[in-house]
Amino acid sequence: MLARDLRPSRLQALKRVAVDFVRRRPNDRIGIVVYAGESFTKTPVTSDKDIIVRSILEINYGEIEDGTAIGMGLGASVNRLKNSRAKSKVIILLTDGVNNTGFIDPNTATQLAKDLGIKVYTIAIGTNGMAAFPYAKDSNGKLLFRKQRVEIDEKLLEEIANQTGGFYFRATDNQKLQEIYNEIDQLETSKIEEFKYYNYRGYLRKKHLQKKINKDLLAQLAPNYSAFKPLLKISFLLLGFAFLVVALANPKMGFKLQTVKKKGVNVVFALDVSRSMLAQDIAPNRLEKAKQIISKTIENLGSDRVGLIVYAGTAYPLLPITTDHAAAQMFLNEANPEMVSSQGTAIDEAIKLSTKYFDDATANRFLVLLSDGEDHGRASTQAFAKILKEQKIKLFTIGIGTQKGGPIPMEKNGATVYKKDRKGTVVITHRNDETLQKICAATGGKHLEGNITKNAVTTLSKTIANAQKNIFETKQFSDYKDQYGWFVGLALLFFLLEMMMFSGKTKWIQKLNLFKGKNVAIWLVFCTLCSHFVSAQTAQPTPEKIKTSPSKMRKARKFIREGNALYQQKKYEDAAVAYQKALDAVPNYRKALSNLASTRYQQKLLPQAMAGYQQSLKTAEKPIEKADDFHNLGNSLLAQKQYEKAVAFYKKSLINRPTDEETRYNLAYAQSMIKKKKNKGGGGGKNKKNQKKNQKKKGQNKKKNQKKNQKKNPQKNKQDQSKNKQQKQPPPKRKLTPQQRKRLLQALKNQERNTRKKVKAQKAKKKGSFVIEPATIKFKGKSVKSNPIKIEVLPASALPQDPDDPYYKASKAVFMKTRISKQKPYVGEGIYVEYVLYFRYPISNYNLQKMPKYVGFWNQQIAIKDIKVTQAEYNGEQYNTAVMAKSILVPQRAGRLEVDPMSFDVVVGIGTGQYDWFGNPVTKNVSLQVESKKRFVLVNELPLQGKPSDFNGAVGDFKLRLKTDANTVKTYESLQVKVTVSGVGNLGQIAMPKLQVPPSLELYKPERKENFKISRGVLLFPLTVLVARIVGLRKKDTPQNRSKNADALARKYLNTARKKINEKGAFYEALEKGLYNYIKAKLRVDIADINKENIQEMFEKKGVSKTLTDDFIALLAACDLARYTPVNEEATAKHYDTAKDLIAKLNGYF
Repeated sequence: MLARDLRPSRLQALKRVAVDFVRRRPNDRIGIVVYAGESFTKTPVTSDKDIIVRSILEINYGEIEDGTAIGMGLGASVNRLKNSRAKSKVIILLTDGVNNTGFIDPNTATQLAKDLGIKVYTIAIGTNGMAAFPYAKDSNGKLLFRKQRVEIDEKLLEEIANQTGGFYFRATDNQKLQEIYNEIDQLETSKIEEFKYYNYRGYLRKKHLQKKINKDLLAQLAPNYSAFKPLLKISFLLLGFAFLVVALANPKMGFKLQTVKKKGVNVVFALDVSRSMLAQDIAPNRLEKAKQIISKTIENLGSDRVGLIVYAGTAYPLLPITTDHAAAQMFLNEANPEMVSSQGTAIDEAIKLSTKYFDDATANRFLVLLSDGEDHGRASTQAFAKILKEQKIKLFTIGIGTQKGGPIPMEKNGATVYKKDRKGTVVITHRNDETLQKICAATGGKHLEGNITKNAVTTLSKTIANAQKNIFETKQFSDYKDQYGWFVGLALLFFLLEMMMFSGKTKWIQKLNLFKGKNVAIWLVFCTLCSHFVSAQTAQPTPEKIKTSPSKMRKARKFIREGNALYQQKKYEDAAVAYQKALDAVPNYRKALSNLASTRYQQKLLPQAMAGYQQSLKTAEKPIEKADDFHNLGNSLLAQKQYEKAVAFYKKSLINRPTDEETRYNLAYAQSMIKKKKNKGGGGGKNKKNQKKNQKKKGQNKKKNQKKNQKKNPQKNKQDQSKNKQQKQPPPKRKLTPQQRKRLLQALKNQERNTRKKVKAQKAKKKGSFVIEPATIKFKGKSVKSNPIKIEVLPASALPQDPDDPYYKASKAVFMKTRISKQKPYVGEGIYVEYVLYFRYPISNYNLQKMPKYVGFWNQQIAIKDIKVTQAEYNGEQYNTAVMAKSILVPQRAGRLEVDPMSFDVVVGIGTGQYDWFGNPVTKNVSLQVESKKRFVLVNELPLQGKPSDFNGAVGDFKLRLKTDANTVKTYESLQVKVTVSGVGNLGQIAMPKLQVPPSLELYKPERKENFKISRGVLLFPLTVLVARIVGLRKKDTPQNRSKNADALARKYLNTARKKINEKGAFYEALEKGLYNYIKAKLRVDIADINKENIQEMFEKKGVSKTLTDDFIALLAACDLARYTPVNEEATAKHYDTAKDLIAKLNGYF
């Protein structure tokens, strides 16, 4: 059912149509029976259509044993309908094959359905001719398909439908299948009784009370009954849940909207989002590189205002000038080529828009233009550049891309292709620095290269930071507070009221009159106080927030920048002074606390550093900040060799940031040091004093050895000292590159091993053979050399203009190779040849195009029943392999013989990058001819020395064995001799051996049997010898000897038949052989010539009576018939006696 003659497959097409059919039959009861090699009821008969539809959609391949048991599927369906009382009982039987398994015959199941009055409508699914069937799975577990003939037992399906009063249909495509179900939808239907239950008791009782009972009388009988309180209780419960949901949302409110004065400049970034910015000549592409430069620059800005413009064929304002840097980062991430409909690079439009972007003419204004420089603008860019100069807008241009350039990727039908011109050539876009430099020259700006992010960001940030700052005003909320406590309090209050309230009236509540007049206000005040109390109790403590003026904050940031610059210059004392000034301006400022602690760490003031990190941890709010402080505390403890405490802080750091590789490495290092410490200190408490003494002695010896080694090898001693320093004090937290991470992890696994690698990349400029000379290093005073490497440089292969061309992909991923078992055989020695297809894409069909001729070889082709797909590695890549043809070749002459190539036409499925609505990849079929290369074998002559005179060309490893069926025989009995030749080689060249027997023995014509296989072969030569006793000059071919031989053979077979008289088959087989061999020996004829007419003719020549002849022929016919029909013991005994009498009577005539 996975064949693809219906789209997307037979099973999926059937599911769609079946679901639609079920939904159009609202009044029917339907069940589902699934069958393959066996059957089971997926869903019993039910009127719940939702269950039926869900069951249909859950049917998948592989749920039960494979096969097609039509009888079992029909029988299971009949079993489900046998007890149904419906007037119309219908089975829709669907199959796509031939019944090949199951213990229930389809005809039996059909008869059962007919007897129970069940109609069966049969539907055969499958096209006429060939269809793509799955035959194997590739390395990724996906099914591979190939064309096979569709086989459906239509006669059986027609017979089932005709006998049960139904109809037979054939669905060859999706439309035909839908039409068949539409026709079945018109079947006769009958009403089905369904029971539905409704609860009318409560409603009717209420109506009855309202009609029959007087309201005044009801008030007297039930004075405490309240119709209002049940509704009030439900209202309280709903309000409690509503307030609880609002509390979970954690609402916040701002208390003040303040106008804040800040100092800064206005910076507008103009980002080129044309499609040429998607070129990948720099990683990951030009657009992402430009975004990275803008993002890093915004991070370095203080209180400066930022604006964003995107442009391509036209310019578009993305973000007005604002101090909200987080919003700027968010809008920047959304920038893409789809924002601007017209493509191109109109730099003039971006400059024109930027002149209207600034709202403050007195402030310093910067325009940062990021582009690859390909200007497609229609107006003069120089004219707008003069406007920038007049308005005193400082311009920075940053060139993105490389001079070499790259192609422009585009999405087409779900696949990535490259932009081409009208001639079909791939368009290459280059960075044009000339245009950007002209604009800068006209405005007095500066041009930067954007390939290195750090350089561009540093230059841009320094220029903006050193510019004169202007004061501007901005409005912002001074603080936000969580308000969820109020809503939690109200929710709890309403829940409490609902629990305490009774359903009936209470006298004390009636006296209090809580909900009348001024009492309502008292209740509201009480609720407010409760919610405020809950809010105060549930509020979580938050870290200390910095409450200071903006001027002090700017002053503190200035000191921090100065300290950072001094820290990078390794002037730690001056940096500490700067950080302390920042703390004086803004106490408990986290950045200042953390940076000051890092300077103390570098000054080896570890206790002060730890105190600073702990104070910084108290002010940390974000998980990343907490992770940094925990990591630095762990480093400080690790430097003091307090490994257990360091491990605890590293684990806390990983809780806040689990993906930090450096923290993981430091944690593993500390744990390994703890293990080493335990291994060294395993002597117990009694040996602690001795351990301390030994440590002192070891320390003194180390110092002495170090002094001696300083004189001998000062350079090595410096390296050891630097290593010790690194182990004692791990550096403060820093970001690691992927290569550094790999090296650290490798070092952790191999602590005893120290490997240094130096990689030097070289590029071949011309083809030929080259030798890379060995590298030499000096280690411990000795020179160590590597091995030389010889390489062969081949000419570069021509790449297509479009690397995504399906034909190019198929030609590189599908090829054929010839495997030969032996390259230098002898004449007459067999070799084994295989033609193997290598492929990395699925093959849907193949046809043999060219068959080898094998000139100079005797060949025998080996039939392949099923082509098996396996995996193999070739040139470092994984391929699927399939053996397409096998042959055994025997060279007939010496010399260099050619093994001809074999070629196939294959259909390869290349992925298009698209997916159908089932999630399966859509492929494009490409026809390709693959051919193996010519191979040669060097055939050697057979040695002439020791060659037998009767040698006939058989070459190989053979064994000769002679076997007889008995060691002793009686006179006139036959003896069978078997001569077996087995082994590996060309057995067909072996002649039949000649058996030498004495003249007194009669030798019959031998029989030759051959049994060849790929790995071995067997030749059998059965020979029959008649043994005769030599008495005087008796000749072996006399009538008397023939008569005695025939009597002996007849007695032998009659005795065998008498022993097997209780086994009908063996008895009549032996009896029949005895009669035939008796005639053969008496009349000297072959068994093949013995029949009814010949027996009558031969017996008539010998003068045998007609009655005796008819009795002999009748006995032969009875033996033949009794082997296939039931016979009792009396008949077998009678036939045995008749045979003895006939042989005795016939001896008188022969």
